[in-house]
Amino acid sequence: MCDGFGIKHYDFSSNKLNTISLPVRTKVTSVVFDKKNNLWIGANEYVLSYSIKDSITTVFNDIDGVNLNDYWERPSIRSSKGDILMGGTNGLLLINSDITIATPDNVKGIAFNNAILNGNPIEAKNNMGIKTIVLPHNFGLLSLSFHVNKRLIFGKEKIKYRITGKAQNTIEFETINPTLTINSLLPGKYQITASYLSRTGNYVPIEGPIMEIIVNKPLMQTWPMQIMKLATIGLILLIITYYFRQKRRRKEAILVNQNKQTMAEYKINLLINISHELRTPLTLIYAPLKRMLKQNGIDSSMLKDQLSRILGQATKMQTLIDMVLGVRSLEIDRENLNIRSLLINEWIKELINEFILEFAAKEVSLSSIVDDRINYVNFDESKCRIVLSNFLMNALKYSKPNTDVIVKSELQETNSIRISVIDQGIGLGNVDVNNLFNQFYQANKKSDGYGLGLAYCKTLIDALKGRIGAHENPQGGAIFFIELPLTFETSELISNKSIVINTPDELEQIYDDFKVSDKSILVVDDEVNIVNMLYDAYFPLFENVYKAFSGEEALEIIYNKKPDIVVSDVMMPKVNGFELCKIIKTDINISHTPIILLTARVDEHSKLQGYKVGADSYIAKPFDLDLLLTVIKNTLRTRVDLLKKISSNSPLINPHNETFSAADELFVIKFNDFIEEHISDITLNIDSIASHMDGTRTRDPLRDRQ
Repeated sequence: MCDGFGIKHYDFSSNKLNTISLPVRTKVTSVVFDKKNNLWIGANEYVLSYSIKDSITTVFNDIDGVNLNDYWERPSIRSSKGDILMGGTNGLLLINSDITIATPDNVKGIAFNNAILNGNPIEAKNNMGIKTIVLPHNFGLLSLSFHVNKRLIFGKEKIKYRITGKAQNTIEFETINPTLTINSLLPGKYQITASYLSRTGNYVPIEGPIMEIIVNKPLMQTWPMQIMKLATIGLILLIITYYFRQKRRRKEAILVNQNKQTMAEYKINLLINISHELRTPLTLIYAPLKRMLKQNGIDSSMLKDQLSRILGQATKMQTLIDMVLGVRSLEIDRENLNIRSLLINEWIKELINEFILEFAAKEVSLSSIVDDRINYVNFDESKCRIVLSNFLMNALKYSKPNTDVIVKSELQETNSIRISVIDQGIGLGNVDVNNLFNQFYQANKKSDGYGLGLAYCKTLIDALKGRIGAHENPQGGAIFFIELPLTFETSELISNKSIVINTPDELEQIYDDFKVSDKSILVVDDEVNIVNMLYDAYFPLFENVYKAFSGEEALEIIYNKKPDIVVSDVMMPKVNGFELCKIIKTDINISHTPIILLTARVDEHSKLQGYKVGADSYIAKPFDLDLLLTVIKNTLRTRVDLLKKISSNSPLINPHNETFSAADELFVIKFNDFIEEHISDITLNIDSIASHMDGTRTRDPLRDRQ
């Protein structure tokens, strides 16, 4: 049975109706059996043979001599010989009864021919026997031409091309044209396989891929660019992380430094207070012991030896206190170098003048030899002062009486200057010069030093980009020197975080025969024992010894008793020593009164503050009673000598050279102006002068404070 588009076959033996599937979709127009019981089917453009026995359909086309024809919808004719005749629009088809149906397929193989991209041919490379072309990701129109190897070259076979790859789904093309056109593919690797339509109506695959296509990824999607992109992102994240980490670290460092600075200041204040508390009892031990040993009232040599040992330990305790305080104070200011341009020869002479009295007390001559070629030099005056003071005190310590110590400046060829301290003492002896400036080095194990002073000096000179050294003096003794660059950049300065300080040896006493039996003295200290000790020591010598235990009480006594000199502690409650000194020196009624400050605060800042407010002398605790007495005598003698000079010269006084304070200077200027203005007035007398000068009297500062 035929319905025009298919054939149904009824099998009487099995009583089943079977459908004959045609390999091509076409309209069936006629059917006829040959003598071999094969069914011939006429259709539009095709002639097919169906073997009922084998259930195989075979398609015949032009390579078998069957021209393209549309067969009529009429029964076909089988002749008496068994030949079959089929009529169509293009003529009559004769099928010989002896025809062999098992005709082999015409296609033997398919191969790649050429490729044209956007109208231009491109080269295909051979990759392991497979033709391969590489395309950019944005390629346009690709035309692929294939060669179909046929048995008969005129046959037209239907070919199915399949493009497979991981980047996208499989693409299939069915065509009788050997050219394949592609207009888009995702980046990736593709293989093109082919199959042809066989006579039985099935597609037979050609073995293996006939070619490969590689579509490159965009530049930004390639592995190097992906790696570079990831690396760039990682680098940016790393930079951002590093920036914020460094920012956090800087903040933390600032906070740590601020905390360190605050803690260091707290430590300094604590040590100053502890130092004050230690120096006061140390003074009560040190001063009486030294006075007892200097007197000839101790008959027992054993007792005198024991007292000497106690005094030595007290001296060492004083040195230790000074050293610890110096170390902590330098930790706060260790990175600050105060570079100034000074006439260094003048500075050396001024420094020597500060030690003249100490050297004279030991009968050691101190002088200087300066190089006139040296003018201004950039250096840290305070740190160099510490170094040269250390050299001078060591020279004094190890020099014998009637010897010389010389401070010498020299211009070096290395664009630097050398400052040497030359003594005629015991010399270096067995000293290891290479280790002399190392911390805790002591050439003489029996020395009472700590091996810190010279190491500290080296630290300071290194910070100034200088050099420090020592060698034997050919004339006997030793030569210690420093070399400083004439110029240097601030960026070349070195800061050292490990600085130690050395305290100079005890000052030698200076005796004077100046009599103070007609003088009065005021002793001020909030420590009763210190006041009583000074009172007991000086009461036999002075006409009056007044005692005060606070700044307020001292001012009352000064205004009422008019003492010739005041000796005061610095650290006192309410009105301290600095404030007391400032009040005295700014009040015209009492500004002529000299004041000596006694204190446990031995740092340079405290000394400078004391001198700024007008202190005549500044002595550290513990002190020598005889040394203090000598300073008192010298201060009073200076005042007496100045008064004698004034009384023997012109009635007018030089306000700049012959006054003791700013208030004295203003008083003298006003006095001189009044005298010069009224010198010709015959009525000028003491009362008129006093009446005029009294107008400058200030109020009681103690009452002002209240």
